[in-house]
Amino acid sequence: MINLVVALQSEARPFVDHFRLRKQNHTRRYAVYCGDGLRLMVTGIGKCAVREACQYLNTLGGHLMQGWLNVGIAGHRDLAVGTGVRATRIIDHASGDVWHPSPTVPIPGIAKTICTLEQPDPDYPMDTVYDMEASAYYAAAAQFGAGVLIQCYKIISDNRIAGLDAIDPPMVTELLEQHVEPVASALTALADRIDMMRGVLVQDAG
Repeated sequence: MINLVVALQSEARPFVDHFRLRKQNHTRRYAVYCGDGLRLMVTGIGKCAVREACQYLNTLGGHLMQGWLNVGIAGHRDLAVGTGVRATRIIDHASGDVWHPSPTVPIPGIAKTICTLEQPDPDYPMDTVYDMEASAYYAAAAQFGAGVLIQCYKIISDNRIAGLDAIDPPMVTELLEQHVEPVASALTALADRIDMMRGVLVQDAG
C-alpha cells in the first residue's frame, strides 16, 4: 500500500480521476480515496492537520512496509510556476528540526530543500521551497514507515513575480494535472522499492 497525502481537494482531483480512485466512508472528517494499492487522503492545510491525518491514515491498516508520498503546491522566490521539486531536505522553520528523505528512491523533479512555515511568507527570504505541511507529514509518517519509503514532491505555485494572490482552486487543479505523470512515476518507484524490500525479507527468512 502507498499513501498519497495532499492538503487540498483541488490537489486531489487530478489523481482521483487518473487512478480511478473510489471515495471511502471511513470518516466525515477526512476525504479518503482508494484503489489498486493506492490510498489518497485530503488532510487540510497546515502542520496540525496533516499530522493528525497521517495518524488516522495509519489506523486504516498501516504497517512498516508501506510507502508515503506527500504532493502539493509550494512557493519559491525564483523557480517558475509549474516546476516540480523533490525534497532532499525538509526543515521545520519553527523548531529547526531537519529530515532527509532518502535519495535512493528515484523521485522526479529538481532537488531542493523544503522549509515548512506556519503561515505563507510572500518575501521568500531564502533560496528554498516553502510549504505548510512537509515537516509534520514527514515526522508523522516516520513513526509508521521505513524512512526510505517516505518521499515528498511539490509543484511551485507562486514566486516573487506570481504571488500568492493568484492561487485559487482551479489554478491548483490545473497545476497538479500537469504533474500526474511525474507523480505516477514516483508511486511506481516506491512500489518497486517495497517489492525489493519484501524480497530481501523473504530471502532472510529462508
